[in-house]
Amino acid sequence: MQIRDYYTLDETADELLDAPQGIPDGSHVELCPECECNHFTGRCCDGCGGKLKDTIINFGDQLGVTQLEGAKAHATASDLMLSLGTTMLVTPANEMVTMGKRPVRLVVVNRQTTKKDRVAARTARVFGDIDVFLRHVMAQVMPAADRIAWEEGRATRMRAYDLQRAAP
Repeated sequence: MQIRDYYTLDETADELLDAPQGIPDGSHVELCPECECNHFTGRCCDGCGGKLKDTIINFGDQLGVTQLEGAKAHATASDLMLSLGTTMLVTPANEMVTMGKRPVRLVVVNRQTTKKDRVAARTARVFGDIDVFLRHVMAQVMPAADRIAWEEGRATRMRAYDLQRAAP
């Protein structure tokens, strides 16, 4: 396990028990103009100085209408759904995994049990790590040379992803 060497602000700053001295309660809370929730981490990019923000949907956040409708359209058109790393407890995403063509074919990869395990049992249920699972999948669907190139390009993709997250 890797431990951060810096303080990470929580979502609401109701309690700052482990905060460094001098950070007043709520000083970091800044609402995102797009969703009106706090996604800013309180840190800035070492490269451009832009505010870093997370890229998750926090409890209480709403998905944008465009994203939600697009996700539903893809879910409805799917003939196989992969659910990776979630217990599928939050709506509306948990409802989308069974919206596909009939019979529903669902693959659940998660360490914990989910409420959709019975549905997934008809296709595949994997108790394990997503990265390990996907490496096995990639070994089956990609030619070896392409897979090696994909693995070698991971660091570059991660840097690009990090830069995207740092964008103000």
